Amino acid sequence: AGVEHAHRFYFRTEADTPTGAIAANLPQLEDELARCDPGVLRHHCPGHDFSHWVASVFHDQPLADELTAAEAQLSAQSPAAIVEQMRLALIAALQARHAR
Repeated sequence: AGVEHAHRFYFRTEADTPTGAIAANLPQLEDELARCDPGVLRHHCPGHDFSHWVASVFHDQPLADELTAAEAQLSAQSPAAIVEQMRLALIAALQARHAR
């Protein structure tokens, strides 16, 4: 279950190529964030892609704001340790939303 095909999130690499992973709902987003390559986070976070998707597709501005705060700390050149901290922050925001 999830949003229609046109509104799904399509994960891409640092080289802007598709990974093949797709999220149609927030649990799928969380699952993919937990396992994706660090380059995927380096690609999507600087453009605030995750928070934009949550805001526009799910109309959940509080969650989008939390994701924005985490995304803002990551750049395409961020070292691995920062990438992993942001991965955990993104996942924590999604898990907190499930708990509400």
